[in-house]
Amino acid sequence: MKRKSLLAALLFLAFLLCGCGAASPPEEATPPAIHLPDGTVPEAAAASLELAAPSPETLARTVDALKQLPALKRVRFTGPLAAADYALFCREIPAVCFEAELSAAGRSFSSSASALDFTGLKPEEAEALSAVLPYLSNLQTVELGSRESSPQLRLSDVELLQKACP
Repeated sequence: MKRKSLLAALLFLAFLLCGCGAASPPEEATPPAIHLPDGTVPEAAAASLELAAPSPETLARTVDALKQLPALKRVRFTGPLAAADYALFCREIPAVCFEAELSAAGRSFSSSASALDFTGLKPEEAEALSAVLPYLSNLQTVELGSRESSPQLRLSDVELLQKACP
């Protein structure tokens, strides 16, 4: 009888030590859904997205929402996006490659352009353009025209644009 009691106690102890019958570990919590201002709810593991270009009112919320997608590598915006807004996305989320039709200095161009023609650029437009140039990774040439075609452009404007090129 003693032997049976001892054996039962040992089995009970082994049962406790091995964790048999213990509650299973909790399942991993599902991350909360990310809601973009345009109503899009991307998967948390999304690597690429195609979105409407955000309005000035939703720009900051869009940036904040995209920052919450750790697997995101590429975003293509449909519709025109101001060059300054494009630069903001690139600065705030550098691990993501953004693609868009941009507008700056009264002209439209692709963020993937390898050449831009800004003949006739005015000094007040040079600063806006220089803010986006560092983020145009495919850019190889920027045409500014000649003295005759861009008479208002100063040497300091040209230097600003040169420094800004990737």
